[in-house]
Amino acid sequence: MTVVVRPDWHSTGYAASKEAHAALSIGEWVRLVNSAVEPSIAHDPAWLMPALKELSPHYPAELITLGDGFELSGIVAMQKSRWRWGLPLQALVSWHHPHHFLGTPLVSETSGIRALSDLILRGMPLVFTQITLDGGAMDSLKRAADTVGAKVVVTERAERACYRPEGHFDDHLKRHLPRKRRKEFRRLKSRLAELGTLRVERLGCDANVDLWFDRFEALEASGWKGRRGTALRLNPRDARLMREAGRRLHLDGRLLFWEMSLNDQPVAMLFAMISGNRAWLGKIAHDEAYGQYSPGALIIIEASRDFDDRPDIRLVDSCAVPDHSLINRLWHDRLAVGTVIVIPPGMPQWQASLVTTLESGRQRAIPALKTLRNLVTRR
Repeated sequence: MTVVVRPDWHSTGYAASKEAHAALSIGEWVRLVNSAVEPSIAHDPAWLMPALKELSPHYPAELITLGDGFELSGIVAMQKSRWRWGLPLQALVSWHHPHHFLGTPLVSETSGIRALSDLILRGMPLVFTQITLDGGAMDSLKRAADTVGAKVVVTERAERACYRPEGHFDDHLKRHLPRKRRKEFRRLKSRLAELGTLRVERLGCDANVDLWFDRFEALEASGWKGRRGTALRLNPRDARLMREAGRRLHLDGRLLFWEMSLNDQPVAMLFAMISGNRAWLGKIAHDEAYGQYSPGALIIIEASRDFDDRPDIRLVDSCAVPDHSLINRLWHDRLAVGTVIVIPPGMPQWQASLVTTLESGRQRAIPALKTLRNLVTRR
């Protein structure tokens, strides 16, 4: 069943295509979130519904639902590409947009393999980008491919920082951070506290989420993201997405927010989103006037200690680039993510080889193009 998302799509329902013949209920979706073989915040309704509402008019998407009879077995947001490799060959590709950080499909632990098999048998190559490579969803995808005679090829692999809570973050730092560096972080926090009243606050159950986002947006816009024009405050569509997702997650107790303030003025803020037994860092901002005290690192340390107090969270994904200088120093666990092509059964070998070669080349070219774009933007 395919639900085609149109520009008039709204948060209280779904604009279903004629082929669907049925509406997808939130209850079904939430049950799938709770029974998935691997959590995926990118396909959690709390995140995906606002994302589709705000972004799909500009970045077309198909919300593909997979089922076995009346049971919802999988959900994945994708887009149909006709010329991804410069060839007149259709493919289904993970929905790509400015906030795409995870392409792991949401599939049932009990019926996900059969659901993915049906998706593969549509006959088009499937391209999953930013998919976790060592989790349950990837295992289900491989098993589904084996079932129908398809081939799974990893064309890009990278590792980004993550944290697996183990009871005490200070012990984690002792094992992975030199004593001198740990002492330096304590000294920086003490020096910052000498300037006034230093507090770290957490989002409470009854807190006004919009007020927290107001402060976050103001703090973010005051720094380099504001100067570059990428801050939420300067992009209303992105700001609406983050706020609406934040509101929905907060209603379920799945939004975590931290604020480090000096004399009641924020110097660093960070939020995270929870789905299943996993959390994903959202955005971080700090006051550059206090950059010498490393407020970004200090608030990540505070958040990491809080993650240790959450037995329901088994892994925290930084969602950062693989070589991120700040988070890589603090979190030493790694999560493998990458791009995967599923070659459908029946595709000629020469065509399959050409597609995978072109996709690999495309992935190698992207970092260079981004670097060039950033250099042009800074001028």
